Amino acid sequence: MFTRIRWRIAASYVALVALVLLGLGIYLVSFLRAQQLSALEDQLQRQARLVAQAVGPRLATEDRSSLDPVAKELGRELGVRVTFIAPDGTVLGDSDHDPATMENHATRPEVAQALRTGSGQSQRHSATLDRDLLYVAVPIDREGTPLGVARVAVPVSDVQAALDRVTVAVATAFIIAALLAIALATAVARVTTDPIQAVTLAARRLASGELDQVISVAGRDEVSLLASVFNEMAATLRSQIAAMNDQRERLAAVLGHMADGLVIVGGDGTVRLINPAAATLLQVAPEQAVGRAITSVTRHPELTALVSAALAGDGAAAEARLVELGQQRAVQAVASRIPGGDEADPQVLLVLHDVTELRRTETVRREFVANVSHELRTPVASLKALVETLEDGALADPEAAREFIGRMHVEVDGLAQLVEELLELSRIESGRVALRLRPADLASVVQTATERLRPLAERQGVKLVLQPPDTLPPVSVDPERIQQVVANLVHNAVKFTPPGGTISVGVQQRGRDAAVVVADSGIGIPPELLDRLFERFYKADKARASGGTGLGLAIAKHLVQAHGGRIWAESAGEGRGATFIFTLPPLPTTANA
Repeated sequence: MFTRIRWRIAASYVALVALVLLGLGIYLVSFLRAQQLSALEDQLQRQARLVAQAVGPRLATEDRSSLDPVAKELGRELGVRVTFIAPDGTVLGDSDHDPATMENHATRPEVAQALRTGSGQSQRHSATLDRDLLYVAVPIDREGTPLGVARVAVPVSDVQAALDRVTVAVATAFIIAALLAIALATAVARVTTDPIQAVTLAARRLASGELDQVISVAGRDEVSLLASVFNEMAATLRSQIAAMNDQRERLAAVLGHMADGLVIVGGDGTVRLINPAAATLLQVAPEQAVGRAITSVTRHPELTALVSAALAGDGAAAEARLVELGQQRAVQAVASRIPGGDEADPQVLLVLHDVTELRRTETVRREFVANVSHELRTPVASLKALVETLEDGALADPEAAREFIGRMHVEVDGLAQLVEELLELSRIESGRVALRLRPADLASVVQTATERLRPLAERQGVKLVLQPPDTLPPVSVDPERIQQVVANLVHNAVKFTPPGGTISVGVQQRGRDAAVVVADSGIGIPPELLDRLFERFYKADKARASGGTGLGLAIAKHLVQAHGGRIWAESAGEGRGATFIFTLPPLPTTANA
């Protein structure tokens, strides 16, 4: 109960008021008791002197035996016990008892004191009446001669009853004052602590996440100042949390859209954070990776060793390593300790940079250089041999010279074709070739390109068949470029179809797209080589002895893709022919205005 400030304040006030009232009550009761006794003693003193004056003449002239009735009469009138005592202590009269049966009172304190000093008083037990009495005695004298003592007395119980009434009145007043003090202390405590309780409640709500807490400020006391400071703190906290949330959202967006993989590993070897790029590289779901050991998430000893080395190091330098993630994926992994963390729980940042495409590009570049070198080496070697032959004396023989020069023209034409096709492919790949798109009849475009190559097919002894076209939607194409694609495909089919074979060219409807199909009955293509046919300079092993630059299919692929279509090859295997297909999207339709 007293753990709360309200009750401590109220209890302190009540205790203080109670102590003050208790001390004041004790003092007042003692003071009033003394005043009451003093007043009673003064009253008894006056009554005793009146009694002494009343019986003084009788005591000097009359028979002393007549004093007892006087004592009884005065006792009734005054309401007190009246006693007349001779100087020798003999009781001459008493209002409450027979004087003949009473013992000598010469030794009574009040009597002795009255004869000695002129007034005496005492509070003691009366053996005659068997109760406590308050006695006041005065001497009865005549011209300085003591004639006796007049004594009056009242029961102490009567005095105590009067004192008790005064005490009850004072106690009642003090109790009422104490209750009022308790009520006032409670009210003051409530007024003092209610604003503090409001601040406490607002702080608890603020701690639970309700950041819109504002306390109304009234007054200029310390609690109002506390409420103002709390409001400032809440506003600052809201601003800081909003800034942190904004930074966290930005960081989450950055981590979510980064191409590089990021993994944070704790000192215990468990994954604390992983972004989608890293999860994709490691082939694991992000929600399943967090909290698991890095060894079970990566499943690559090299990455685990890299993280362990970073945890064991001092974080001064990051360690990088090229790691193969299977046959189709390679990453550049960099692990470094995060600075400023808890030394008891260090953390490591593992960055995974996907270099698969870079390595593939490097491989393609090397293959390109090798292919160009190979394609250039043969005609250059032939030209060199022809030139050396001419220098060795063939120029002197006109017939031989003309033959060698003719062969040199053939090699030069081949080199010129290779350079032209390389430039053409480069322009297409870089997007510098502007297509002159227009609605056209695809069947007519395909027929024109096919008929252009019919003489070549006939010279090779190959039958070229043009299939009747399907009913096609109009397409938007560059007719010259599509003719170039069809010519490359038909020319390629003629080269790899033995004499007596057949090449079929057709235009078909495939879904919403228009498709051009070039099928031959030639040597076929192994299934594992189908995906590489459209690479630059790629040739199947059986085609190495044939002519051509190896760029025709690559050019065809890029031209089809520039039209928004796609191209691919199909083959049942070696010796079973091949089929090349490319599709073009239909002409977009627009609603009439």
